[in-house]
Amino acid sequence: MNIDPELLLDYTIWADDRVLEGARQLAPDALAAPIRAEWLSPHAVLVHMLAADRVWLSRWQGESPDRLLSAGDLPTLDAVAEAWAPLREEFRAFLQAIDDPDRVVSYRTTRGIPQQDVLWQMIVHVFNHHTEHRAQVALVLAQNGIDVGSLDFITFVRGG
Repeated sequence: MNIDPELLLDYTIWADDRVLEGARQLAPDALAAPIRAEWLSPHAVLVHMLAADRVWLSRWQGESPDRLLSAGDLPTLDAVAEAWAPLREEFRAFLQAIDDPDRVVSYRTTRGIPQQDVLWQMIVHVFNHHTEHRAQVALVLAQNGIDVGSLDFITFVRGG
């Protein structure tokens, strides 16, 4: 079995955009309300997803950022969408240029802790991370009567 990381990126962009567009339909108070006690709002979760992409890509390129972006850095959904567009292209270019998916990447966490992981496993983590957080925001959307449709991978590959 050979998994195509660009296909997974295309799927992730497709599903993230569905959730982002759904979030635009939320009332401002619902967009800013924590999903659960002492946690992030739907807006902040979307920023977190983008911020994690930026941090992981930086690590793969040999840098170790010491902080994630926060909702204050991207205060609107338009700002999130604008920041995500070029980052997605950087992500795609990186995926296209991979010559050794089994290489070990050494980096420091945002807390400064040294870490090493296998590149392909880190890439899978990023896509799975999106799935987890999309589901959290999609639940809030559904609870507010906003239907973004199926976010399943098979729906995407079938032309969803």
